[in-house]
Amino acid sequence: MAEDAVLAELADLRRQVAALSAAVGATRSVRLRTIGPAAFLGQPAAMAVSLSDAAGAPVTGASVTLAATWGHLRWVDGAEIHQGPSVTVRTGGDGAARVSLRPATAELLLDEQQAALAVALRLLDPNAPTPADVLPALQEIGRGYRWEAAAALRGAIDVYVRDFGRGIADSVNAWDVMAVWRTVEASVLAFVQGAPADGAPGSSVPGMGMLTVTFRDWLPPWLRAYEDLARSLSSLPQDLRDVRTLGGDAGRLIQGAYARARDYVRGEPGLVGARIGPRVARSALEEFVDGTADLPLATRLELHPAATAVTEAVGAGTVDAAGVVTQARTQLTRRLDASAAAVTGLTTLVATKADATEVASLRSTVDLKANAADLLSVQAAVDQKANAADLVTLRGQVAQKADATQLLELQGRFDGISNDVNSRINSISSRFDSINDRVIDIHRRLGGDG
Repeated sequence: MAEDAVLAELADLRRQVAALSAAVGATRSVRLRTIGPAAFLGQPAAMAVSLSDAAGAPVTGASVTLAATWGHLRWVDGAEIHQGPSVTVRTGGDGAARVSLRPATAELLLDEQQAALAVALRLLDPNAPTPADVLPALQEIGRGYRWEAAAALRGAIDVYVRDFGRGIADSVNAWDVMAVWRTVEASVLAFVQGAPADGAPGSSVPGMGMLTVTFRDWLPPWLRAYEDLARSLSSLPQDLRDVRTLGGDAGRLIQGAYARARDYVRGEPGLVGARIGPRVARSALEEFVDGTADLPLATRLELHPAATAVTEAVGAGTVDAAGVVTQARTQLTRRLDASAAAVTGLTTLVATKADATEVASLRSTVDLKANAADLLSVQAAVDQKANAADLVTLRGQVAQKADATQLLELQGRFDGISNDVNSRINSISSRFDSINDRVIDIHRRLGGDG
């Protein structure tokens, strides 16, 4: 009996050793590594995944699943291309498979676009400590983007600026884009799938590996370099100086400035040009307005509000709307000028109806004749020439010439005139009261003498 128990225990030990040996043999080592230098955003990051058994020998023909936390993986299997957030590859004769990780853009680049971008990004030194160290290369990529025949490169860069460049040009917090590289990181995980040890449905993971891939984001420093390049190549400041030299009224000046700014913005290439062009045009228009100090004061008063509206519209990229704003502002200025002329004419008219000379002449006439009927006639005449009804009529005419926005500006000027007219009427009334008192006194004396 004791001998049978020992034999049974020995058999159980043998089974355990066999199971452990099988488990050790099934264990596989997964290794992930990058191939080549660090990648810039837009370049594929090349990687290799290799699989080996417990003894270190490569495992061929095994399936390995890779998944990325950011971007798209790509594996080429002969004529087939597998790509997406995760892909399953098969190891080759050396126990390895090569894959690449690319940024996930909203639309896939065309082959010629990807090739053109790859050539351009090779100008950047992957070992450069800061973006400032590759400024000449960034400018060269900018010149290539502006080249009329470089449609493929321009299309590729436009896709990346659209998908990854939001807020760079108008960032809230200031930061020196040339001082440090901004990076985008992605983790890639590799899994070796196996059947569960108990034979149940599903899978187990006998081996796993992980790798962090870092991309350098060249877009912020490149956009800064491109804007500086666009400013240096722009002829718009000189074109606006020519407009100022040609002269003319405010309407002609602002229309000429707008036309040149509009043509400049529309002539800038690509999506980047549509973003950077209005910024360059806005700076040129601000310089144009600041340089009008030598113009007549009246011209500057008309020019500045309209020029400010055009500058804001162009800076926001709404060059078509800027034309409408300019025309509206110019028409408003002309209507206000017409209204002001009418008000000024009325002021002159009222002021010349009863000045000191006329009052003195009237007093002399009253003193000689002391005729109450003449005084009442003069009073009626003055009332007809400068009374509140005239002011109400004028207010109605001005209201027809200026809408609510214009009336606010005109109101101040009108109130001053109205106050002046009222003051003159009050002064005349006061003088008539004094004269009337004298007439009454004369009548009293004449009655006493009779």
